[in-house]
Amino acid sequence: MSAFGWIPKDEVVEAIERLAEEEALLGRSPREIVESIMDATTCGINQALLKLKDQKVDSK
Repeated sequence: MSAFGWIPKDEVVEAIERLAEEEALLGRSPREIVESIMDATTCGINQALLKLKDQKVDSK
């Protein structure tokens, strides 16, 4: 499992690889690619945390 818990690690790795390939095709530098991946990962983690928070509120 990945850090996201419910998403298999292989799927996360494949998604990051696809994002990196797409960014490279757009002519982004290696640093820009890493920043883009970090932004996408942070966004995903934030969405997961908000979803968990909403579930906790709903269960009360």
